[in-house]
Amino acid sequence: MRSFDSVLALRARLALIRATSCLGLIVAITIASPSTCSAQEDPPDIVRIEEDWELAIAAPDPVADVPQVVCVFGPSDPNGSLYAVFELNHASLPDFAAGGMQLQCWYDSYVLGYDNHTHHGEFEASVDYVTFTTVTRMHDDHMHLQIINGNSITWGEFGGESNLNLRINTWRNNFNDYDPEFSIANSRVTFGANRVNRFVRREVRYYSADGLYQTDEEDKYVHQLVVDDPSEGPEEATE
Repeated sequence: MRSFDSVLALRARLALIRATSCLGLIVAITIASPSTCSAQEDPPDIVRIEEDWELAIAAPDPVADVPQVVCVFGPSDPNGSLYAVFELNHASLPDFAAGGMQLQCWYDSYVLGYDNHTHHGEFEASVDYVTFTTVTRMHDDHMHLQIINGNSITWGEFGGESNLNLRINTWRNNFNDYDPEFSIANSRVTFGANRVNRFVRREVRYYSADGLYQTDEEDKYVHQLVVDDPSEGPEEATE
């Protein structure tokens, strides 16, 4: 029968062997698996961001100049930095005017510029379905804020290079700090919200110099009176 001292000695040797084995395993794992941070690639410079928007208008009142809608977008928090305001069915600069559309650029509370659409009509069809894309992009060391791919019953096709397009001097070379929640938090139906069934952003796309980098397809509602009808679209709105 082993003495008590022999048992203690055996246990000590076994503990040392187990500890040495575990240390060897840890070292092997550390060598074989480089750090996650070093393995990740830095994201590319984002130089263009597009946001797709949709408005469903019901029973507008041109006599009361309603509804009036404001879509805010751009590279920064509107509370203290640079941003764009897209006004639909009205224009507030230099003075208020009913109907039409106006794109504005602001830095905090200072106006940097604005551009009016040539069509000054008001919402008057019993139902209107408005879609458009806001664009924030870098080009030739300038920032461009613009509306593209616009379509509605009231104004037909709108946006593009000829109007609703502002070119601003900037220190930026990318939009990697862009926060799409600023658009949702600051856009709104400013007057006549009971005549807007929904105001929603359908998609956000991020582009690098090499092309499309990332897409966010989550619907984000600024305003909603009724549940979406999947069958509704421009064709149904024109009836």
